[in-house]
Amino acid sequence: MLIIFIKSASLGGISTHIKQLQLGLSKFNYQTEVIEINFNPLKFLKSIITIKYISQREKVILHFHGYKAIFLLPFISQRVKKVCTIHGFLDEERWGNSFLKWLLRKLFKKVDYFICVSHSLKSYIQGEFDVPQSKITVIYNGVSVDKREIPKIKKNKIVNIGACGRLVKLKGYEQLIHAFNNISTKYNVRLHIIGSGPEEENLKKIAGDKVFFHGYQPNPLEYMEMFHLFVQPSLVEGCGLSVLEGMSLNLPVIVSDAGGLPELIQHGVHGLIFPKGDIKA
Repeated sequence: MLIIFIKSASLGGISTHIKQLQLGLSKFNYQTEVIEINFNPLKFLKSIITIKYISQREKVILHFHGYKAIFLLPFISQRVKKVCTIHGFLDEERWGNSFLKWLLRKLFKKVDYFICVSHSLKSYIQGEFDVPQSKITVIYNGVSVDKREIPKIKKNKIVNIGACGRLVKLKGYEQLIHAFNNISTKYNVRLHIIGSGPEEENLKKIAGDKVFFHGYQPNPLEYMEMFHLFVQPSLVEGCGLSVLEGMSLNLPVIVSDAGGLPELIQHGVHGLIFPKGDIKA
């Protein structure tokens, strides 16, 4: 059996998710390949030719990841089994166009089965895209567990607060930095942000000298080892792979109540939950 993972050409949680799937499937002797979609006309045409050729083979499953990957569906044979994993909510600023949503509804009808990484996302695609419940299952993201002792905070020592993810508006880093600025003069704390993205320069403008940007890291866990506390301030979130990575390191976590994040922890037991976008919380 050959499983083809199809995703847009970008870094982030989806790439990490697929790598973990490939590693797990290899243990059961499944063959896997990854096709990255680029919407440059020539590169997109190359993706179409590649996927049409592969889909003619016997015993092939096409596994789409993310909304952009779905746009290859019109060029694929109906006889091929198609699965789509939904990792997050649509960015309304970019996808709010009613025609694009209408087109996605049409394309979703060509998918045989959906996997959502949270119950919140399952409800979302049922309501937004009329996907029947019988075609959806929920499978939470998973990470390798490497438990360790939480770094002890000694008196008068620095407390390292960490966050990790794409630097985009929906991740809530602007609100996190403002909230951190409010406490950084009262406590001996530092904020470390792992990740890159279009909002990086804007975030650096509002960050003080106690905020450190570490850029994209292929293995963020190495940096997260120095954290005493992990924060996920998302305004919109499907599940939050980086939260699970923080929990796998035995870090206490603080998350917003966006999307599927409240499904990961019980407030006051596994961590703390605050209202999304609330700087004072």
